[in-house]
Amino acid sequence: DYSCSVRAKNSGGTGASSTSKYVRTKIAPPATPTNVRATATHDSATVSWNSSAGAQDYDVLLGGTRYSVKGTSRTITGLKANTNYSYQVRANNSSGSSAYSPAATIRTPAGPPAVPTNIRASATTDTVTISWNSVSGATGYDIMLGGTIYSVTGTSRVIGDLTPNTSYNYRVRSKNANGKSAYSDAATVRTLLAPPNTPQNVSASSTLTCVTIRWDPVRDADSYEVLLGSKSYPVTGNSITINNLTANTTYTYQVRAKNTAGTSAYSRPGTISTKTRRNNGLPHTGWKQTYPGGGIPYLGLDPVNPLTGGFLWSNTFLEDHGKDALHFTVMYDSGREGFSRVMGK
Repeated sequence: DYSCSVRAKNSGGTGASSTSKYVRTKIAPPATPTNVRATATHDSATVSWNSSAGAQDYDVLLGGTRYSVKGTSRTITGLKANTNYSYQVRANNSSGSSAYSPAATIRTPAGPPAVPTNIRASATTDTVTISWNSVSGATGYDIMLGGTIYSVTGTSRVIGDLTPNTSYNYRVRSKNANGKSAYSDAATVRTLLAPPNTPQNVSASSTLTCVTIRWDPVRDADSYEVLLGSKSYPVTGNSITINNLTANTTYTYQVRAKNTAGTSAYSRPGTISTKTRRNNGLPHTGWKQTYPGGGIPYLGLDPVNPLTGGFLWSNTFLEDHGKDALHFTVMYDSGREGFSRVMGK
């Protein structure tokens, strides 16, 4: 600060001084920044410098664009890879700006390649083929399919040993010595439905005139076909009972699975025999006879023991025919120990 006053004078003398006034000299513009330096990535540059006395802020000039900075460094993003940029710095305050520092040059290095585009996929029952457009500067690619990464040098890859009728997510990224791109957006491809496998654990059981065939369910099967002898039977479940067969007869049986993609091979042939009819001493048909006085002599065919009332029929008849296929009507003469009528199947 400076104090100043004014007085007048002439040959006659000097007048009194005016009232003193105070004046402050202006701050000087700051000095040009020193030790200006820069570093770069493939898409950014960081410029730094030493602080200048009296500076309130700074201007960074990079590639013809000016950036205002309060501190002593600035990172500028969004730059092009593998490109030269000139840079300078000056200091500012209320009195003005310094001269810019001498121009220098920084080059961004080559960066990772771009994200692949036009990615597409096709599938068979157990393979997926993924393709994409070539990316400039890429030396290789990574495919992520269902969580597994496959390294590729070209622009397509066939990936095998997959599960039929299954959806897989896939993405692709490019890479080179400078790094890897981001992955492309996830997409989904589904392997085709394959014909089902041949049924396993096929077994059979029989009665006198029926055969029941069973097997394990087959993945992706919509239906089945059972071949018994020379006749085929469509089935939607995993078992079938075939009726009205001939007793004491051997049949060959096989099973195959079906869906919209095709039909499996038949299972290995098996054989099953229906049961043998047994002679149990019972009449084969209903019969009726009338005797004088309404009585019938005891013939030894009465199913009830006349002394104990016990049921005497052998179970072989029931085993042969099945209880649901039988109907018996037994009538007794209350005055005799014999039976008046037996009706078989």
